[in-house]
Amino acid sequence: LNLINSKIAKDRLAKFQRVANELKKNHKESLIGNNSKVLFENQLDGNQFFGRDEYNNSVIVNSKKNIIGKIEDVKIISCNQNTIFGELLFRKKAAA
Repeated sequence: LNLINSKIAKDRLAKFQRVANELKKNHKESLIGNNSKVLFENQLDGNQFFGRDEYNNSVIVNSKKNIIGKIEDVKIISCNQNTIFGELLFRKKAAA
């Protein structure tokens, strides 16, 4: 059994984590300007709501109405390494 030196293993892990974080950041940034369907799970502070899109990305929006348990269309406006921030796109109601 060949073991890798712990210094080499730690260096490889650090390099992998840097590359993975950069890829994750680039992917999230590529979503800015796009629309996504989000299932909202809970309310954060104030009027902020947290949900997940169809790819399990974390999404936060502001809303004056309670959207917990609802699937809403969201326009992606910004992001950080872990979270996408968006704004709700309200559907126009069809005339009866």
